[in-house]
Amino acid sequence: ARHILLIVDACYPQAFTYGNVDIPHEIQTNDRNDPEDVPSRWVMTAGRLEPVPDHSFFAKALRDELLANEEQQLSVKVLDGNGYEALRKINPGLIPLLSQSARIGIVSGSLFQDRRDDPVDAHRGIYNTVDLGLAEKFFGGSKNFVRFLGRNSYYKTVRKNMVLASNTQFGFLRPFSIGPNVDPAQYIPLPERLYGGGANSHRGFPDNQAGPRDLLTGFAVGGNALLFHSTEVRFPFLSDNITAVAFHDLGNVYSDLGSISFRYRQRDKTDFDYMVHAAGLGIRYRTPVGPIRFDLAYSFNPPAFDGLKGSYQDLLLNRATVVPQRVSHIQFFFSIGQAF
Repeated sequence: ARHILLIVDACYPQAFTYGNVDIPHEIQTNDRNDPEDVPSRWVMTAGRLEPVPDHSFFAKALRDELLANEEQQLSVKVLDGNGYEALRKINPGLIPLLSQSARIGIVSGSLFQDRRDDPVDAHRGIYNTVDLGLAEKFFGGSKNFVRFLGRNSYYKTVRKNMVLASNTQFGFLRPFSIGPNVDPAQYIPLPERLYGGGANSHRGFPDNQAGPRDLLTGFAVGGNALLFHSTEVRFPFLSDNITAVAFHDLGNVYSDLGSISFRYRQRDKTDFDYMVHAAGLGIRYRTPVGPIRFDLAYSFNPPAFDGLKGSYQDLLLNRATVVPQRVSHIQFFFSIGQAF
């Protein structure tokens, strides 16, 4: 049987290679899966060197070879009729730092202050949270950084059944002891970076699409700092169970703490460290489990960028094309509960 091996990183399709693989007959017949069920394509994430979940003899042999290799260059070896054959050499330096595997050992703690009259649909009071974490190699990880996230929400009834609400979120990641030749902006792994945008942070963006992007693919890669502020006016509409909301959201996810800016305009397609503004209207329908929420937002200055366009298959096979793109001016959100 002839199989195709794809090695691709979902966020960085340029780190891509593939090859044909011959599976010897004895490997097929000893496979506990029915031969007709053996996949014809094997996909691995370059940064983690892990195949997709599979219990076949082929997948196990391939994984064992990768994990046993102690050379500077990782040899991808496959089974053919004559034994092992080196398919391709991958230099670890070709794998972007953000995609490389990392262990995180972190100690963190949180403080909460809740003085709202109703946690589900507040009309007055305050709500504060602070989260502080320390990631250190002493705790068994491979990265050193400090994480801080803070939030303040304020609610005030200004007239009968009219509520003024505001919410501010601020956070940052600060690497330390990282070595002389490491870029601090690329040091913290993708899953640990800060993300924002969406129904509960900034309604001028789709979910988690705020902030820096990969300059080739256009994919959001998060940042090391964030600042968001939202203001809402909530007032009665149509009936006792239906209220309306007028809101304004501003902020963004930034490359680092020093890059936080209130600048309104994007300088160019590689600049994401500026403040995005959005305004809109929403409807709330009161239910026993909390208000059902529908928001319509218009972003005044969404970011433009160059990014890949194509189907999922095009991305896997490196056939997607780079085209100019922009986050849509109009965003819709439907969820349960107030935005904050």
